[in-house]
Amino acid sequence: MNSDCLSRDTQDRIITPQLLMLWESSREPWSVKDLESRYLYSNPAYYYKLNINPALFTIPGCFDHDLPSPVADFASHF
Repeated sequence: MNSDCLSRDTQDRIITPQLLMLWESSREPWSVKDLESRYLYSNPAYYYKLNINPALFTIPGCFDHDLPSPVADFASHF
């Protein structure tokens, strides 16, 4: 797992439990970024869409260019 990820406790303090529950159970990909475009949260469908194994890499705390996915090639456009 990458070391720059946000802890679940940090996510819980920033994002309401109701939204986390909704996004966790959704089949739609959801991701939340802060004002600096750093990921705060990504649901399982988002990991699936980017073909990232959550056991090996944690998205929260990263920027688009940090992701081990082809989306990183387009980070400058986001």
